Amino acid sequence: MLHSSDVWELSFSNDGALIATASSDGSSAIVQAASGRVMGKAFPQENVISSSAFMPRGWTLVGGNTAGRLLIWDVFTQTLTTQSPPGHSGRILDVALSADLHTAATLGVDQTVRFWRLGPLARLATQFSPEGTATPKGLAIGEDRVFFGDTDGAIAGTDIETKAQSQVASHGHAVWAAALSPDGRHLATADRKGHIVISAADFSGRQTRFPPLDEAIWSLAYTADGNRLLAAADTAAHLIDVQTGATLRRYAPDSGSVTRATLNAASARVAVATSRGDVLIWSMDQDAPPTILKVSDNLVWSVAFSADGTLLAVADSDETVSVWSVPDGVRLQHFTGHGGGATDVVFLGDDASLVASDRQGGLHFWDLSFGKLIGRIPSAHTGAIWRIAAHPDGQTFASAGDDGVVRVWDVLNDRAACQLSAGVLGQQQREQYLGAAHNDDACAGFKAP
Repeated sequence: MLHSSDVWELSFSNDGALIATASSDGSSAIVQAASGRVMGKAFPQENVISSSAFMPRGWTLVGGNTAGRLLIWDVFTQTLTTQSPPGHSGRILDVALSADLHTAATLGVDQTVRFWRLGPLARLATQFSPEGTATPKGLAIGEDRVFFGDTDGAIAGTDIETKAQSQVASHGHAVWAAALSPDGRHLATADRKGHIVISAADFSGRQTRFPPLDEAIWSLAYTADGNRLLAAADTAAHLIDVQTGATLRRYAPDSGSVTRATLNAASARVAVATSRGDVLIWSMDQDAPPTILKVSDNLVWSVAFSADGTLLAVADSDETVSVWSVPDGVRLQHFTGHGGGATDVVFLGDDASLVASDRQGGLHFWDLSFGKLIGRIPSAHTGAIWRIAAHPDGQTFASAGDDGVVRVWDVLNDRAACQLSAGVLGQQQREQYLGAAHNDDACAGFKAP
């Protein structure tokens, strides 16, 4: 007997040669259709697969399990290559793949439909450029707008959907740093001469300008309460009161200049990257000596905390991205291949995925759970990418390159959900899971191509 309990799923490979099964006893199998011979298991039994779908060549199986996770199984090597965080509160009833195979749709027992990225590529949602010939450098992204500062000192905001662009503020010098306040109401920007400007993000024109620090500022980051701002200047990172502009605390390396700084609310820590290849980690409100990470013999371009503050990702000019345990300073993972040097890095919302950029215009996607590259876009930009900014949804991000373009990747908004579901769900299911006319009709006015 193949299974000892109910069979939940039977799915054929595209050529009809293989059948994948899944049972409520947790077991699953790959069966040769012509002979009925069992070729091997479909997934490990502890994964308790409840639904599955073959990729076209039959080499890969995409499965959903009783814990609401999506898993990817290599049929021939019999190995689990990817396991997602939970996307449903219970069992996944059905899995379907989009025509381009970049997206999976899952239906859960919790009566929700979820869309998942598959394969190595993030989806390019939109792109735009600053007016004129300036190059975007400072970058921040909110719910529906991307803000960027450019080499002419202009600060603009662009609507992600309509691409309508408005100028928010201006500096007299190139702007490399931008950050949105946690409530999305204020945009902080800073330039190469140390000027910091706080502007209303709604384009109302309200602004606060602080006395200059008289040195270049390379990054900005708000504290969780929005009352303080961390500015990475050449000689030190400054924790600044946003009401008065006064420096409350300085975090200065003993040697080398500061290249980037970031902070984490959960752990109340500050990380400062330097041109000497070190990263220094301070407790935000204490004077204790910092933890020093010797990352590289060359310049470190960027640092990013995971949401819980237990991990720190570091991008350096040696073409590597490394992940470190905080606060003990142990290197956990080391990823290579970022052409010309890794320039920026961000965690996605699952805290298990990294996106890194390089000086050759590439984007790299790293899975921390498996410690492996899950995808690369070699020519995301035609010039170096200097900034990546993560959207509040944790799945979308923006990139700014020397090619003068800002690109937004993988926006899975209502319209995209309607478009992706067109070949997967019937009209009744679309109304049920994406909104009906008597409720919030997410697909109102949308016609499938």
